[in-house]
Amino acid sequence: GSIAFGTASLLSSLGHDPMLWSPSGAGTKELIEEAQSSDVHAITSKIQANGAQQLMERAQPTSGETITSKIQSTGVLSHQFDVRIARSTRELVRSNDNILVVAIPVNCHKDVMDRFASEIIEWIKESKQKMRIIISSHASLGAVYLMQLLRSEWLSETSTSLSELDDSIRITCWGTTAITARKTSGNSVNVLTIRKAVDYVTVPFKSEEDTNDVLETLFGKRFKYRDGGLLAISLSNLNPQNHLGIVLGNMSRMDPPPPPPPLNDMPVVDTPVEPWYQGKCITPKVGRLMEALDLERINIAKKLEIDVRTIYEHFSWSFHVPLETPTDKNDQDVETSMRPLTVSEMNQ
Repeated sequence: GSIAFGTASLLSSLGHDPMLWSPSGAGTKELIEEAQSSDVHAITSKIQANGAQQLMERAQPTSGETITSKIQSTGVLSHQFDVRIARSTRELVRSNDNILVVAIPVNCHKDVMDRFASEIIEWIKESKQKMRIIISSHASLGAVYLMQLLRSEWLSETSTSLSELDDSIRITCWGTTAITARKTSGNSVNVLTIRKAVDYVTVPFKSEEDTNDVLETLFGKRFKYRDGGLLAISLSNLNPQNHLGIVLGNMSRMDPPPPPPPLNDMPVVDTPVEPWYQGKCITPKVGRLMEALDLERINIAKKLEIDVRTIYEHFSWSFHVPLETPTDKNDQDVETSMRPLTVSEMNQ
């Protein structure tokens, strides 16, 4: 999806070699077809140039070969980059320097965790190395479910204690994504912004260890350890509540009406679909709804004595806008007072 493509763009821009895997195969279908088409073209050219009698089946990757394709990135990250494509969870787990990033819609997290848990345990047992899993972004205490799943797999596969597994696995949970992006085709992505700050925790909890160093090596210096553990990260993920406010205020615009029935013999006219620019649809009233939803979340965190980011900090860190603005223009040499920006103003 969009976040996976955008995250791969960020990783590539920082000198890394990302690999993508799509649970359904639909997300990487065009990339695989493009890679195979490029291979066919290259072999055809060689046949024409050398007159060699080679079989075109060679254009199809064998099970041991890695598929590599290209993604065009625009926006704040403008470049074309190579990306490897995994065809199975086994290939994914064993091909990426002990690091996996879960960058799919939250409603797919459980299915994906169920599918790669056994591969992770098998790899840890064979390699005796530490595996890092980054959830971008974390919601619904998914890391707890994943850890329970891994422990269950571990006990079914080995007689060694769970402490060995706890030493071999690190699940790093982000309060938001490192980027925002929109997938513009099956092989292109528009990266809208790179967030200034991303808060995180890691489980099993072993203090901050070297997690921050690993994150900064991969994604740059933008990470803040969030006190309060996994519950603080779960309550710091504003994505569900923010999109709830946007959808409630714009549902009829997101869901255009069907075309009207034909009148007499007049042809049916297609209903135009409005271009959807999410930030521009956060009007002052929609913004106030989002602020009210955020206040509920803040009050829950206060009752639990947990410190979480506010909706204003979230948009400031995401879109590099200030938290405050001058109250008026003052031509005199007098210090201008400041007022907080509203959610609507931050998104314009």
